[in-house]
Amino acid sequence: MHSLLKRQIRRCFGDQLRVPEGCEEFISAVNTAYREFDADREMLERALELSSQELLQANSEMRAIFQAMPDLLFRLDGQGTILGYEAGGTTHFFLQPQELLGKRIQDIRVSVVPSLHGEKVVLRLLRKTTTQITLEDLGMDLCQLEMYKSGVRKSHGIILISGPTGSGKTTTLYATLNLLNDKEVNILTIEDPVEYTIDGITQVHLREDIGLSFSKALRTFLRQDPDIIMLGEIRDNETAQMAIRAALTGHLVLSTIHTNSAWGIVTRLHDMGIQPFLLASTLNMAVAQRLVRKLCPQCKEEVISGGNDCISRTRFTIPERYYKPVGCPSCNYTGYSGRIAVFEIIEICEELREAIKASKTEINEYLSSKGIPKIPASAYNLFRRGETSLDEVYPILSTDY
Repeated sequence: MHSLLKRQIRRCFGDQLRVPEGCEEFISAVNTAYREFDADREMLERALELSSQELLQANSEMRAIFQAMPDLLFRLDGQGTILGYEAGGTTHFFLQPQELLGKRIQDIRVSVVPSLHGEKVVLRLLRKTTTQITLEDLGMDLCQLEMYKSGVRKSHGIILISGPTGSGKTTTLYATLNLLNDKEVNILTIEDPVEYTIDGITQVHLREDIGLSFSKALRTFLRQDPDIIMLGEIRDNETAQMAIRAALTGHLVLSTIHTNSAWGIVTRLHDMGIQPFLLASTLNMAVAQRLVRKLCPQCKEEVISGGNDCISRTRFTIPERYYKPVGCPSCNYTGYSGRIAVFEIIEICEELREAIKASKTEINEYLSSKGIPKIPASAYNLFRRGETSLDEVYPILSTDY
């Protein structure tokens, strides 16, 4: 620990350290520790104590940072250091919004893993504009959009969104909250972590270390007279049972779960020990999603094919006209700009409630008869409309969901 901390101090803190206004004493203390630090963590702590009391009283942002010491890590660029704190294996940075890759970045989450040849670092860039996103921005077609809006406006029940890590589930939840947010509606969320703040909504950060878990927070929420409850994720039987209880008592519950398809949500909850009759009574909508990159509108190039050629190892054919990526200064020569979601949305009707009670694991015939597209069909529609490329959707088209 001493050697790691020493190395990070040398990397992070220089004479030109840039921190929020009014924190000059803090800069001086850290620079003193940087110059005098010699495999002794106590020296760093003593140097910080010299200026901590007055600083912490005057600056709440620095108070949060100081409480996380000595987990001040990572010099991000050559012009200044971004300060933050480490919690749950992830480092969160406090910073002023700044231009990065042409976007306004509000926060950065950092995950570091020591590997054989050094440390592997992944930066997750969080933009303030994500809290302003609407359902229309996500990529649903008109039928899916109307179905989803109808489902989330119900007064009670559960709506679950599934997909792998990084598939945009949280963004979909925030867009849903933006639609439902109203001063007359009491909305509570429990998240791990709270990625974006939304005015008018009570948001709670998960703290397993002090016993504030999803299930315990949800149990407390039920005494707060909520209209809508958002759970970051249903991970275990206890949380699932509490979500069912909340839905049965007249609340609308929004959450995510890890499955490969929308109907796989039913199987997953069965595996968690939820009784089929309870699930059939509470589940309003099952959603699955993936993310694909959008073609850059400035440089995408139309391709005219002969048509009717099958896409290898899929049941889809290449359309007569489609688009491919090229690359230009606008998209940093990648051919892509932004991402769009691929959705599979199933509204639970009476027929499907009976299927849930009967523990049916396959409903493809029903979806086909109702014209409800599964994830591969939705991905193909995006490709056919020219919003993404064949390379982006092929892994989805070639997988049996």
